[in-house]
Formats: sequence, structure tokens, C-alpha cells
Amino acid sequence: MGCKVCGAPESTGAMETPEAGAIGETVASAVPPPISSCPRCGYPAVKEEAARMLAEAAALAAKAPVDAVIRRIQQAVKADPDSWLPRLRLASAYQRKAEEGQPALLRLAQKEVTEALRLAPGEREVHAARIGIAAKTGALALVRAEYESRKDDPPAQEALRMIAAVEKSASAPQEVPSGLAKTVRFRLMLAGSVVSGLLGIGETVMMVMSTGNPGNSGDSTVMGSSDFPFAVIFVTAAVVMGLEAKRSRKGKA
Repeated sequence: MGCKVCGAPESTGAMETPEAGAIGETVASAVPPPISSCPRCGYPAVKEEAARMLAEAAALAAKAPVDAVIRRIQQAVKADPDSWLPRLRLASAYQRKAEEGQPALLRLAQKEVTEALRLAPGEREVHAARIGIAAKTGALALVRAEYESRKDDPPAQEALRMIAAVEKSASAPQEVPSGLAKTVRFRLMLAGSVVSGLLGIGETVMMVMSTGNPGNSGDSTVMGSSDFPFAVIFVTAAVVMGLEAKRSRKGKA
């Protein structure tokens, strides 16, 4: 039997992680299963009206801009201001908007998580969201120190385990995506080819001017010019780098 509000299948106990990305995945792996409620709308952890709005926001997330999702969740917060879950979902939406180029919204996300923490100091999901934001804003050490000051508290103990998982993940070597590596290589080779080509043209011009100078007492032939070796080197480098850039773009590098 599905949720009476949104019709989602029965939950296995885990709710949506309020944090996206590599940090969120690391935090999620360290979070024990939270309260048993609908993984989509949170009912019955929140009032039915707010749960319906959260379900609508979840549906909008797949087809609408983040701004529309934020507005709908804000309505859910107003419908149930004393519930931590809508505030946590709002914090998650703010984080996604921040990833689109508005990092200042991380402060709004932090504000919502702080309020959610006040409403539900024992909820693991809230602590996970707080740690995720701290990791993104560089405040993880401060948050860890705050939890360590009350490490006899079970929620703080769980939070410290999550922080340890995040720090371990951050210290691990990060593999550069192959697509990014190929793009960087292509741009470097292309830039090198253009620069070498320009230098080769410059040396060629100087070589021609030198051989055509009547006052030149040396070898007046093109190959005898002192600029000839440099012109050959630069032109050859331009050709080689151009071919490498072409290979990189085709993914053969």
C-alpha cells in the first residue's frame, strides 16, 4: 500500500538524502536509516498539506527550474513551520541553486538547516545536511569541534562518524574525468600549435628580410640565414601540435 498523500510505494526506512553530489553520497553512507515515513513527501512526519506540497515539489524537480521547486517548498514550510523536514528540503533546493552559480544561497541553506536542527536536534538527516554544507563552505573543522565538545551525546557521536567519512573521502586522490583530460589536452595542443605557428611566421619574415638585405655580408640564401633553423623548428612544432590537437579531439590520445 502506498502513501495516502502522494501514492509513493511503501518506504524501506530510508528517506531522500538532503545533500547532492560526492559529499552527499559520503554523508549518506554514514547515516543510519532515519524515521519511517514516506521517502517522497515525508508524511506522516509533516502535516498532510505540507506533505502534499513537498510531493508536488519533488515532481517539479524533474521538469521545472529550481526556482519553481524552491517556491513550492517555501509554501510547505509556511504550511508546517514547526516541522524540520520541509526546512531540510528547502535547504537542499537552495544548495542545488547555489551549484548553478549562486553560492550566496548556501547561507540560506545553512539558515534552514540551523532552524531544522533547533526543531529536531536528534534527527540524523539534519546533522547530515549540516555537515554537507559545512564541507562546502570550509567550516567542517568548526562543526567538528562543536560536536566534539559534546561527544557523549549520541547524535554528536553519529555526526562525528559522518564527518570522519567526509574527511576520508576528501583526502582520497580524485581521478580526473577522462573527458575533462581530453578537453584540456586538446586546448593545450591547439594553443601550442597557434603560438608556434605565429613564431614560425615571424622567423620566416625575418629570414626573408635578412636574405634580401644588400648589406648582409654572410650567406644570402634562405637556408644560409641564421633564422632558418628557428623557422623550421617553430613550423614543425606547430604542425605536430596541430595533429595532436586533432587526435585529442577525436579521443584517440
